[in-house]
Amino acid sequence: MAGAGYKLFNTGDVLTAAQVNTYLMEQTVMVFADAAARTTALTGVVSEGMISYLKDTNAVEVYNGSAWVASDDPNAIQNTIVDAKGDLITATAADTPARLAVGSNGETLVADSSTSTGLKWDTPTGWVTLASGSFTAISTSLSSIPTTYKNLRLIIRDYYSTTADDLLYFRFNNVSTAGVYTGNVIYNSASTTFASVSGAWTLVWSPNLYFNNSNEANYCQLDLPDYASTITNKRIQAFYSQKDAGNTFIQNVTYDGTWQDTSAVTTILIGSYNGYANFTGSYVLLGEK
Repeated sequence: MAGAGYKLFNTGDVLTAAQVNTYLMEQTVMVFADAAARTTALTGVVSEGMISYLKDTNAVEVYNGSAWVASDDPNAIQNTIVDAKGDLITATAADTPARLAVGSNGETLVADSSTSTGLKWDTPTGWVTLASGSFTAISTSLSSIPTTYKNLRLIIRDYYSTTADDLLYFRFNNVSTAGVYTGNVIYNSASTTFASVSGAWTLVWSPNLYFNNSNEANYCQLDLPDYASTITNKRIQAFYSQKDAGNTFIQNVTYDGTWQDTSAVTTILIGSYNGYANFTGSYVLLGEK
């Protein structure tokens, strides 16, 4: 029978039929065209421990006493442990491999002892892009902003209007009530002289700054720390760098103020103060994890 072990034959020994079957036939790797051919050839004589090779699938299988099974090394990691592109092979305990499904785009792998594998996919810390695009109308609304980040940063590049001089404005949650946007503006009107003004605006805008030239390379950065809070007013910090009306020198403006509203900021409206339809430029909204 298969599994009889090894027998050393000596010169002159006469082989019996049982010895040929046990030590040669049943303990060799038998080759068959397919599983059906194997069944036909071995009907009634299969025994535990037999090994066969199937040409159609290039598979080596072992008879376990009741069925033919794959002969993979039980200590080897099986192909079936992974199911999709990007899956990782991890472990849940000593000598216990496990699959960790691939994460979402942009996520990174971090250690976490509370999970079964000790690993997890997570959004990386730092700034993450939430939205980006180009202006194609009088105003652009960035809506459904998630409230799962600490701070927001909006960067606007090369903004201008080809119709005439214009102003850039922002509005939060589409609130336009007079007096809810207050703050201080520090600006230089001639690259050397600084002045300070304060007031209340329906819109948060770039005061005294006009632009209508695509070569001005205008830049604006708007920061909203703790924007998701629902118990405090929101601090507004902004920096503008753009040419003056005559396109002769750079004007730098710093705005530091408050949006007097305890609502979480979930929408930011950006647009042309004068309502010019050909207001153009690009934007990117970032969230800090």
